[in-house]
Amino acid sequence: MSQEQRWSFLERHHEIAVSTVNRDGVIYSSPVWYTVKDKRIYLGIDQASHHLKNTEGGSSMTGVVFDGGNDLATARGVQIQGRGEVLEDKELAKECDERIADSIFGPGHPHIESYREYRNYYDHLIIELKPEKMITWDMRKLYHLQVYTSRKL
Repeated sequence: MSQEQRWSFLERHHEIAVSTVNRDGVIYSSPVWYTVKDKRIYLGIDQASHHLKNTEGGSSMTGVVFDGGNDLATARGVQIQGRGEVLEDKELAKECDERIADSIFGPGHPHIESYREYRNYYDHLIIELKPEKMITWDMRKLYHLQVYTSRKL
């Protein structure tokens, strides 16, 4: 993927698999909702999160956004290797929370208010994933789609 395609891909999705490492070297991975604003990646985190503790302990952070369906020939994704940093700008953090809520729930969804209450409780804690390296793949560009989809067993 080109740089423009990579950011477009990230902007269209809302769930990222994030991995950090604790002080004992144990890898912790979990799905996290996120938003992209001005080519910056913001993750909604709660204060009890292992990722927060690991980030504050100096861990690197890797996130993967994947889309692919059932066939290898349609798999595509972006892996972001970098560092997490707690967002200190409270207004931006609240805006990121709203962006996440809007992309997940949409207007009028019955659970959006519960989500907002939950995020208010955690002071809209947001971690910015600051990329140091991005790896992308788009198997649709590599494989002849008809060959691989016709070989299902």
